[in-house]
Amino acid sequence: SFQDLNFWGGANLVSKFRYRAVFKFVIIQIMSVWRIKRQLNYLLLVLLFFFVVGGIIYFIYRSPANCFDDEQNQNEIGLDCGGSCARVCSASVWPLKVLWARPFEISAGSYTAVAVVENENLSEGVADLSYTIRLSDQLGREVANRSGSIKIFPRERLAILESNIQAKPRNVARVFIEFPDSIFWEKLADLKPLLRVSQKEYINDPTARLAASIVNETNDDLNNVRVIVVLSDSVGNAYTGSATLIDNLPPLSSREIFFTWPKSFAEPPTFVDFYTQVLGRDF
Repeated sequence: SFQDLNFWGGANLVSKFRYRAVFKFVIIQIMSVWRIKRQLNYLLLVLLFFFVVGGIIYFIYRSPANCFDDEQNQNEIGLDCGGSCARVCSASVWPLKVLWARPFEISAGSYTAVAVVENENLSEGVADLSYTIRLSDQLGREVANRSGSIKIFPRERLAILESNIQAKPRNVARVFIEFPDSIFWEKLADLKPLLRVSQKEYINDPTARLAASIVNETNDDLNNVRVIVVLSDSVGNAYTGSATLIDNLPPLSSREIFFTWPKSFAEPPTFVDFYTQVLGRDF
């Protein structure tokens, strides 16, 4: 009938409008996705541009890799150590060995502290080794301290001596020596100058006095040569120490040196050990 045709015709029209709306909605969504993708591509291109430009600027103006940049680069074994760096990594060296450290009361309230230290490394040394010597009483309380620095060569046994340390008379029982946690070890040739020291005469009355001779066996003019002597008894116990400084020691020359104490000792030394340090020469 006419009514049926009108109904079905209207339904078809509604369906057409619905399909058109859905199709339009789909097209709009597709175009939105394309638009977003195009914006993302533009953003990625901009970021890539700045990344490339920044990388070029970084590589042009950055400092070249070196041994002081706090980075493990080049052929370094550790952080700024090993490989082509002068600094040797602490894990590659033997630590310093303190053989003994003792206080000697030279006069009432005036002490000399001596520590004998050994470097067992065959080719590593320290150009500027800082240290702190601490004096303590019978209860372990610190009563005085003294700081300084010294050079240490490969395969060297040396004495570190600090004199005129003031503390209460007969109040010092022990001496401790401390080194920094981080030591700048360097790979070095054995450049310690050849110096030979020999005892000549010991006098104990009225006060102790030791005369010796030092010979510079090198062809170098040496300045500020410090000589430390340690006196020990028959069983090898050190009971005093002293030091003297020579301003200049010409090549292949000798010099008389003297050590004095303000008192005499119970017996003359059985063992006399000399240690030399050249303060006026770098590695």
